[in-house]
Amino acid sequence: MEIPPLQQAMPQINQKDEKKLKEAVSGFESIFLQQMLSSMRQTLPEGSLLNGGQGEKMFRDLLDQEYAKQMSQHQNQRGLKETLFQQLTMARSPRISGLQQTMEPPVKE
Repeated sequence: MEIPPLQQAMPQINQKDEKKLKEAVSGFESIFLQQMLSSMRQTLPEGSLLNGGQGEKMFRDLLDQEYAKQMSQHQNQRGLKETLFQQLTMARSPRISGLQQTMEPPVKE
């Protein structure tokens, strides 16, 4: 039994779907980074002279959101976006699941 090369099993998606998927993983990375920044900020003590109350909290949330968006737009900084894109394009391919079945040795009866 011959196993096809992995390059042949790689999915072929059209440019429109590829663009949508890249936007989705970029958005996911941005949300992930925003949550990370928010969690990091919660570890800081709040008792300062310039405690702005609810307005400062809202501003910090918006600032964290913008930081996360800017961080996710820079290429090859963290690799989360690229890794997700590769994994999701492989998951979309019906040939990948078939490849796994061909790699298993045949059952001898």
